[in-house]
Amino acid sequence: IIFMMNTNILQKFSKKLYFQKPFPHFEIENCLPNKIYDALEKEYKLFEEYFSKYDDFNNNNVRLQICSDEFFKIDLFKKSLWYDFISYHTSLDFLKNIIEVFYEDLNKTYPNVDFNLEELKNCGLRNVSNNKTKNFVLDCQPGINTKVKKKRTVRGAHIDNPHELIGGLFYLKHFNDNSGGDLELYEANNKIVFHQKAEVYNLEDIKLFKTVKYKPNNVVFFLNSPVSIHSVTERNKSDYLRRLTNIIVERYIDGYNFKMPRKENILK
Repeated sequence: IIFMMNTNILQKFSKKLYFQKPFPHFEIENCLPNKIYDALEKEYKLFEEYFSKYDDFNNNNVRLQICSDEFFKIDLFKKSLWYDFISYHTSLDFLKNIIEVFYEDLNKTYPNVDFNLEELKNCGLRNVSNNKTKNFVLDCQPGINTKVKKKRTVRGAHIDNPHELIGGLFYLKHFNDNSGGDLELYEANNKIVFHQKAEVYNLEDIKLFKTVKYKPNNVVFFLNSPVSIHSVTERNKSDYLRRLTNIIVERYIDGYNFKMPRKENILK
């Protein structure tokens, strides 16, 4: 229980860290106590070992991750501090905390969704059965970007899945890794349209607003909407894995939370 308290990634949050522009977000540097962070970082080799069995592990700068639903079924992870970390960040307690932080902006952005406590109580782990029955589902996904043999970005300017309400990225950069992989937040000057998965089509209409450094023990959370445009900077050739854990709150029960304006839908 003590560890579970200490693994709360929001424990150092304060309102002065919260920004409205270019879209609601906050960043917490050194978000976990050093002892806890060092233990989590040391145990990340469990995930590296797990991902090394994936076919894509030897491919160039590819994102690999494991969802909580799968994580909890694997014996390799059961005695790790990550078990506590993921248990907490998929719990009602964490959901209440993160919704409280974004509460006003969530209500403005999603006026048809009820974010009050009674509604939050109907939450669960993101998986096939819960997605259709719960008001809110949570996932905490430890992941990596594989080694870089040839300079490239993982993903250009995009928004996240329209089921996602809140997205978070917890960084566990290796001390000697200088290859890049920062998060960039953009503001839009005009109406943005998307193509492919959720990539910005009219790139000339977005402008870089802020860069969140990929560095150890750093976390950033943002409210996801059609204006929450972000990308990852290119990574240079490197033998280091880019280590990050995705923490998300999603809602499936009444379909997509927003429509994504797509290039092919525009007639003129």
